[in-house]
Amino acid sequence: MRYTRRVESKQNKRARDKAYRVANKARLSVGAKAYREANPEKARAGVRAWRKANPEKARAGEKAYRKANPEKLRARAKVYRACKAKSSYHGLTRVEVLARLVAQGGVCSICKATEPGGKGWPGDHNHDTGRFRAVLCSNCNLAIGLFKDSPERCRAAAAYLDRHNALDALI
Repeated sequence: MRYTRRVESKQNKRARDKAYRVANKARLSVGAKAYREANPEKARAGVRAWRKANPEKARAGEKAYRKANPEKLRARAKVYRACKAKSSYHGLTRVEVLARLVAQGGVCSICKATEPGGKGWPGDHNHDTGRFRAVLCSNCNLAIGLFKDSPERCRAAAAYLDRHNALDALI
């Protein structure tokens, strides 16, 4: 008899607690948020402990979130990949290179091409210092590399083309 009352009272307490949480959800969530902000390490440790104790529920929650928020996850992944990809952009992220491209009008800094002409907009850099200079199309970037970053060679090539274009005009 005593055991039955105890079970009943536990069930009643659970029902009362649940009803209280439902009725005071907003107030409780504000308090929980304040606690998490005041104690971030403890809050993270609590989440980790819960996830370790309830791996199936945690996986189910993750799966439901992924299914409900695919655009959010794609956008977050895109930003993450852009911020992490610095290797081929001479110390700049793809986002920073694209910001430079927008700042220079969305065109190659030399020939004013609107298309990159290759796999993407390459960033030109000084081979001695490694400093990023500008965003170029693939052709201009390749040409500067073939001229060994030498302004004299570029001027000589321009003079050569001017001479031969003038001769072609005479013929």
